[in-house]
Amino acid sequence: MQASAMEIIEATLREDYEPNAEEIALVIATLSNDEEKWRDRHGMLKLEGYELRPRLRPGWKPSWLESGADPLECEDGETLPVSYFADQSNPSL
Repeated sequence: MQASAMEIIEATLREDYEPNAEEIALVIATLSNDEEKWRDRHGMLKLEGYELRPRLRPGWKPSWLESGADPLECEDGETLPVSYFADQSNPSL
């Protein structure tokens, strides 16, 4: 049975835990609660001329699943560092 992302995160609290590559990829591929909030605002922000990074767009699929790249080396493998900040751009500015 495969562990859930939350089970893996909880396991990392043990001193002797060493995650494997698949577990790391699963955790990185799971949006945090804060990231889900930004994703849910995507439509409103887009109407105002802003575009969120790919990870925060509805329907996002981790790029490393197709490319086979290391998720830690992919732009969309980076999670949000704090709850009130998200990369966005307004092409009209």
